[in-house]
Amino acid sequence: MRGRPKGSKSFIKICLDELNNMLPSNSTIPVSRVWVDKLNSAGVSLKVEAEEKPSDDDKVEMTLKQ
Repeated sequence: MRGRPKGSKSFIKICLDELNNMLPSNSTIPVSRVWVDKLNSAGVSLKVEAEEKPSDDDKVEMTLKQ
């Protein structure tokens, strides 16, 4: 069997007050696209930052030996 085990969860719930206390107000938080889409369809508008794409400098060269 592949993937996550039955019953496991990808997300957990955390109180917003706790997050606000732990993180600076200008922090970028990764969230589910599905969640953002649901908010947008409910009329809530969010500022969504573009994802950074790796540059050519981020590439790693490898040579495989046989």
